[in-house]
Amino acid sequence: MEYQVRIVSSDKELLMLLSQLKFEEATNCSVFNKFEYCIYQKIYNLAISDAIEASHLVISKDKNIFAFLPLYSVKNKGIYEFTSNFTFICEPTCRKDLSLSQERHLMKTFANKLSVLFDQYDVKKFNFEINSYRSNNIICEWHKCLLERFDIASNTQYAAITNLENAKLPSKKFIRKSYRSLINSGLKIWKSFVADEKTINKEFWDKFIELHFQSAGRKTRSEETWNYQFELIKKNLAFSVGLFDPFSGTMVGCAFYQHNHSQAYYMVGAYDRSLFDKPIGHVVQWIALNYALKKGLTEICYLNEIKFNVSEFFTEKEQRIQFFKLGFCNEVKNIVRLQPKN
Repeated sequence: MEYQVRIVSSDKELLMLLSQLKFEEATNCSVFNKFEYCIYQKIYNLAISDAIEASHLVISKDKNIFAFLPLYSVKNKGIYEFTSNFTFICEPTCRKDLSLSQERHLMKTFANKLSVLFDQYDVKKFNFEINSYRSNNIICEWHKCLLERFDIASNTQYAAITNLENAKLPSKKFIRKSYRSLINSGLKIWKSFVADEKTINKEFWDKFIELHFQSAGRKTRSEETWNYQFELIKKNLAFSVGLFDPFSGTMVGCAFYQHNHSQAYYMVGAYDRSLFDKPIGHVVQWIALNYALKKGLTEICYLNEIKFNVSEFFTEKEQRIQFFKLGFCNEVKNIVRLQPKN
């Protein structure tokens, strides 16, 4: 029986199908390609898009799944665009036991199907990202198939991460020098709590939501996005680090990290704005780094795209946030993005 590609129009259905394909059996290890991350971004973007529909691509044979590609069609002002995580179209995730010729065949099948969808919906704008988490510098089969199928050009961007294997924790030598004393003093001031699948509770999560609202000064996200992240922690797909005033019990800082089996991503943080002169965020990151290492993760991604020019930032706040995050990173990774030439 030949490989068959089909469109799955429901997140729930794809999750059920993927129970056949354990994540550790897959070749792709970037947290940004993980389906749960894509679902979160869909929930977040529902409020700002005219219409979003699941169009996930699945390749199977003899009722066994061999590869899948998370995909959503997004409609805004009558114009369609396809995306996986609302930043780019991910590299397909394949079973680990495939031969090179099998992988190439599947990648070519995905590329051809995307071409059909682009023509059907008159899609002119799209953005692919090539998996940078490979053990060699050889161009991958997905990259080859995209270059063969589409008239696209490559551009290189950079991600900032903390490589936990090279960090040599509990040493702080890889952290920006001015942060080290702040971490030491902050550890003496605040009481910390790590919320994972064993310790997460509704009281902690409600305090995080309230702190985020107070620090932002307004509601910036739907209740559904918070509920989804809460469930990710319960499923051992994320964790959160909170700091509290030891006397009043008030939460002063908190951050959320989504992860797969090897990589975490710092997704959101909230800190008491009246205490910005105190070492809060620094301590949260330090505790998160040590917890991630203990959990067996190998890296935390802080920035999926480093901005180098002041003109690239929307606000001064964004610029300050990037500067803060870079203080905890010890490695930069290349990211290849593919976009239409015209």
